[in-house]
Amino acid sequence: DIEWALVEQQVGLANEIGDMPDNQKWQVAVHEAGHSVASYHLRKDMGLAFVSIVRRGSALGFMLPVSKEGSYSIPLARIIADIRVSMAGDVATKVILGERWTGAASDIEHIRNRIEYLAWHGVFGGIGTKLGDMTKDQSEKSHRFTDEQWVLTEELIAKHRSEVEVLARA
Repeated sequence: DIEWALVEQQVGLANEIGDMPDNQKWQVAVHEAGHSVASYHLRKDMGLAFVSIVRRGSALGFMLPVSKEGSYSIPLARIIADIRVSMAGDVATKVILGERWTGAASDIEHIRNRIEYLAWHGVFGGIGTKLGDMTKDQSEKSHRFTDEQWVLTEELIAKHRSEVEVLARA
């Protein structure tokens, strides 16, 4: 009961779509499986508490990672791993279904926020810069960085494609 209450608190009440077409259910399953497989491989400090393709709130599905230990200060490499985990749902859809679908808006927003966090920490040059306040050089570096992360994420999903497909079927 406590676990379900926590899930409902974080992502909302289950509100299943009974007549969702099979191809759309499959897309959501592939998307969430992509997040899950990427998290498993990239975030060894995290476990997976829950993966679902049942709509909750505005989300058609979700993957709920949980920290294996308390974190008070983290290496920026974890932020980069978070970016790739957020990219992995969209990338899995592209790799397995052959094209990108809608449905990754909150993931894209999370990616933007994490890139801004890296910029604020000076990863693209300078300190304390937000995305909207970047110099041309910083902006170009952040774009190159983002492009590199998409490529690396696609390579990861392609390498673990069978894992994504097995999990999506389940």
